[in-house]
Amino acid sequence: MMHAEKELTISEHFRNIMSRPGPRTQKLNWQSLGIEPLDLAGLDDPFSEAEICKAIGEMPADKPLGLDGFTRRFFRAWWDIIKEDIVAAFKSPYDIRHIHSNLLNSANIVLIPKKEGADRVGDYRPISLIHGFPKIFSKVLFLILRPIMHSLISTNQSAFIHGRSIHDNFMYVRNTLRRYHKNKSPVLLFKLNISKGFDSMRWDYLLVLMQHWGFPQQWHDWITSLLTTSSSKILLTTSSSLRS
Repeated sequence: MMHAEKELTISEHFRNIMSRPGPRTQKLNWQSLGIEPLDLAGLDDPFSEAEICKAIGEMPADKPLGLDGFTRRFFRAWWDIIKEDIVAAFKSPYDIRHIHSNLLNSANIVLIPKKEGADRVGDYRPISLIHGFPKIFSKVLFLILRPIMHSLISTNQSAFIHGRSIHDNFMYVRNTLRRYHKNKSPVLLFKLNISKGFDSMRWDYLLVLMQHWGFPQQWHDWITSLLTTSSSKILLTTSSSLRS
């Protein structure tokens, strides 16, 4: 396959996954879905140096480098020198929107083959190499949310939540099947696999849900900025790239 054909194939693949759908035509009734507003007072308190330092400390030490070439190990090793600049970036003027320009919130994507003889785009795992600052900022937001994550995320979602295990759902299904089998009750089961769940999530849905939950406007602005100012380039070779 020629280089131009590779560019076209990869571009079409990722645009099909991440392309923005048409405008929403319906609204959700959150109350009927059992999703009630939450008490989220204090979420927009000013960031502290301790929160930022903790976020850096919990990041993997030597993840693949982003465009700036800085790893967690760098931030930890030189924290006493750079902390004033990092903290100032979070606090000045407590509006992070101007920080996340396309230059700072950009990434390179490398494609790593999942198996030998990979010949389709789906056979490659995309690894996003982003700047250090958006990583730290996102981690700080996560740590602020972590104590209330169980209130935000349904118990049906057992993976990726601290204190939960994906095996819980397997156990639940197994015990349910045993009960129906023992009672000889007819039952119809569906197994749904939502591929690329986050990549295909509508941003406007996420923002409306945050508003219903009662997130402060500042959080709405932060998440909007993280999403809308991001850009990526897919690296095909060491000397060429494809903007996504």
